[in-house]
Amino acid sequence: MVAEPRLDEQRTVLRFNASSAAALVLALLATLVLRNAVAAAHRVIAWGVASMVVAILLKTPVDRLARFVPRLVALLLAGIGIAAVAGVLVYGVFDDLQSESRTLRRVGSDAAASLEERGDRIGRVAQDLRLEERAEDAFEALELRFGIRTEVLASAAGTVPTYFVCFILTIFLVIYGPRIVEAAVAQVGDDERRARLDRMVHEGVDRARSYLWWALGQGWLVGLVTFAFAEVSDLPAPTLLGLFAGVAATVPYIGIVVGSLPTVMLTAGLETPVEGAVVFAGFLVAQAVETLAFRPWIDRRTLHVGPAIPVIVAAVGVEVYGIGGALYGAALAVLLLAMADAGATTDEPLPMPMEDWGDPGTPPPMTQEQAD
Repeated sequence: MVAEPRLDEQRTVLRFNASSAAALVLALLATLVLRNAVAAAHRVIAWGVASMVVAILLKTPVDRLARFVPRLVALLLAGIGIAAVAGVLVYGVFDDLQSESRTLRRVGSDAAASLEERGDRIGRVAQDLRLEERAEDAFEALELRFGIRTEVLASAAGTVPTYFVCFILTIFLVIYGPRIVEAAVAQVGDDERRARLDRMVHEGVDRARSYLWWALGQGWLVGLVTFAFAEVSDLPAPTLLGLFAGVAATVPYIGIVVGSLPTVMLTAGLETPVEGAVVFAGFLVAQAVETLAFRPWIDRRTLHVGPAIPVIVAAVGVEVYGIGGALYGAALAVLLLAMADAGATTDEPLPMPMEDWGDPGTPPPMTQEQAD
């Protein structure tokens, strides 16, 4: 039996007048303008995001070097060192990647075809997966990503001013970024809320920085091990295999296994399926160690990140801004997640204005003017 509504029950009445309609129209126009502005300036915004992420990561080596030299010198040494390492990696391995992408397309397609031609269960599974067709598409996309040597070098030369501007912006954010954040937090009037917000921002940035460094270290380790195995086993494109495995290994819980698939497929196709199974078992053991031992240890010291957020953000970033968008977008997602996690683990939630209203179903108290 449904109870009859009480006549003296308080109700909230919403009135839609001319000022409300004008505010709605202005909000829609502002949304469209903001959308167009972001679309037109997405490259500049991406430069700012990339500089912010690098500045956050750069603080760790700067703090370590500042123990022995002045901080400005430490900042310059860390920035120049990272730029030099990045330049050596990009231009030093470019020839290998360019030639290996073509070799991998040819040899990888042949290895997939040899697996499909087998008459046993492995061959039937490969046929059901259309392994040769999928491998050909993947290797073709990989080769197009690296492009022709002259075209890529010309494009890289044209982006030198951009990298210089980003370098200057990164140095600026390392020096003045903390002051900018403190000034923004200081705009909060309530002392208690300002203190909690300040703690949330600082703890979130520290957790994100630590997590990103550990993820990069894991990627480097897996990439070097994969490169060494491919080199010793005389597999084609060892540099490319190591690079793919290292980047994929930064994704928690599934990255090591996913990054091993090209190496496992080439081993099974060019050698024997048994050797491919042994290699895959080795990567499975590494993934199990990462999941059961290393990952809980990292989660206790930094924050917990599942595989969904990095994969989704990286997929969107690739479509919007290429590989750089995927990497920096995933790092930015980790930063936002760390700040949210830091805010959720404070002693009490941040006080919001509506908390004084009591129960969500209760209307706000009437003012003295309304009561009169």
